[in-house]
Amino acid sequence: MNIYHFFDQLWMELPQSVESKSVTSIKNRFLDFADDLPQGRTVHRKEEPPFSQFANWLARRFGKSKPSYCGRWSRYDGGWWRIIEDQFGDNEIGYSEFFKLLTEYRQRKCLLKGETNLSQINVSVSNDSRIERLEVWEYPTESGYDLVIVGHGGQAKLEGFYSKIDELLDSASKRYEVQSDHWHWFTIPHN
Repeated sequence: MNIYHFFDQLWMELPQSVESKSVTSIKNRFLDFADDLPQGRTVHRKEEPPFSQFANWLARRFGKSKPSYCGRWSRYDGGWWRIIEDQFGDNEIGYSEFFKLLTEYRQRKCLLKGETNLSQINVSVSNDSRIERLEVWEYPTESGYDLVIVGHGGQAKLEGFYSKIDELLDSASKRYEVQSDHWHWFTIPHN
């Protein structure tokens, strides 16, 4: 099931099935849903941003992100529910704001700015997955860039959010040995 379809169903059903409208009720239902999926994976369509990055997006929006351990990108260590609770409370207001913010997040349109093929280089994401390519994603409504790792099976994973393209390229060069002339840049946006 698509993760956003799950939340659409939850929006329709939760007010009738749960006495209190709260962020905790959303979080608990989401965690139950995620536990039922193979390896806890939630799926999304390519035209929608990955839900796995919702917490990082909220953290940037509300000024709660911090530099990564290496200082290369911004990150957030908590769950999306903590940000919502902190900003709006674990109550009906937080409940409503979650769905408003999720709708806004889903409407972000990702533009593929560039990519580089790593299939010839033996770089792994995990013990069982090799990196096929790196992609640079940009969202016109935000300043900054996502460096995305795409595995051999097509699974995309965010490596980090960078405020400047030079920082992203420097990180890709150091970590994955990608030279600047290995990138293919798109002048016409690709999805």
